Amino acid sequence: MQLSAETSRGIEYLKGIVESGRTLRLSDPVRLNESNAYVLAIVGFGKQWDICLTREQLDDLPGTKEYRDSALALTRALDLRFRNLDPNLFMTYSGRLLKIVPRWPL
Repeated sequence: MQLSAETSRGIEYLKGIVESGRTLRLSDPVRLNESNAYVLAIVGFGKQWDICLTREQLDDLPGTKEYRDSALALTRALDLRFRNLDPNLFMTYSGRLLKIVPRWPL
């Protein structure tokens, strides 16, 4: 798969954010069919979280504060969630355990 220089730069920037904590790793991007969307996997502690980003989002990531902040927040959350038995398990205020598995596309 041939990526543009701008998209490659965005992926490397995202990889730097994800792998800055030394416990999570970012996979190589996989292009979805003939679209401009890529699936990347964030892996750590034997768990995986798939994320789908468009080429435009990846291209704009290094220069867009909102995208950078969002990537950093996701990485911090996943680093904590992956330490759980299942990153998709959530405890409600009432003590009920919920399993929420987000899927794309919605």
